[in-house]
Amino acid sequence: MFSGIIQSIVPVSSFQKNDHGATLTLHFTDELLHDLKIGASVSVAGVCLTVVNIADNEVSFDLSNETLNLTTLGAVNIGDDVNIERSIYVGDEIGGHLLSGHVHGIATLLEKQEDGMYRFQLPEDLKKFVFEKGFIALDGVSLTVVDYDKESGAFLVAFIPETLRTTTFGNVEIGDRVHVEVDQQTRAVVETVERMMSAIA
Repeated sequence: MFSGIIQSIVPVSSFQKNDHGATLTLHFTDELLHDLKIGASVSVAGVCLTVVNIADNEVSFDLSNETLNLTTLGAVNIGDDVNIERSIYVGDEIGGHLLSGHVHGIATLLEKQEDGMYRFQLPEDLKKFVFEKGFIALDGVSLTVVDYDKESGAFLVAFIPETLRTTTFGNVEIGDRVHVEVDQQTRAVVETVERMMSAIA
């Protein structure tokens, strides 16, 4: 599990496709490497990945074809920065909200305002899981929905200067695509109500 509080942004060192998907290698800082072991879970741009190799500061992850199909990680280039969060421990402070690292879809950046307000477009199948003042995670960053148009699926989030400085959102451009993880509790409630209503009907 993760909290949506990014610990660092790190560059892509290598991306190699293979028969099973691809291997992604990132250059970790010494601080991020502390106590990191093969088999550990790490949130990479909001995607939960498993460490498969550690060589000095180079940390590698295997990506399945499913991951390549459902995320933007297959489009990374060497030198690109990605958001990183190590998994949390029981008893750790939850600064954002609980995340699983399971991407539900891809949102597209529609608008950037100078005051840090960014507007994104949700995919159609996620519209029912988002509401104003609810939680949402974008590329692993825990955020609050400031405004939401239920009809179009466009939503607004606010980035403070510190978040823009310490995450990849300081460099995103209009049209960029980001990973979305909707709030799991909201999704569970909506889907449960839908099943109950369907059974009644």
